[in-house]
Amino acid sequence: MGNGCPVPIFTKQDIRLVSEKTWKPAVRLAEEIMGMGLKLREQLAELSCARQVETGMLMFAVVGCFILDWKNLTRRT
Repeated sequence: MGNGCPVPIFTKQDIRLVSEKTWKPAVRLAEEIMGMGLKLREQLAELSCARQVETGMLMFAVVGCFILDWKNLTRRT
């Protein structure tokens, strides 16, 4: 604040509150994803890119990126 130090966006109290409120849902989501591991690997193996990209990297992309769009990812067409 005037000394060149950036002002934090979230206070320690904000971070603590977000952590407390999201802990249980985050654990449930992680458990559900982990429980899908084998099925997910089988489905990823069917992708055309699976011959070129390591399965672990595909899983990282799905879990790390696409999971934020879970509703659309699991939508049946």
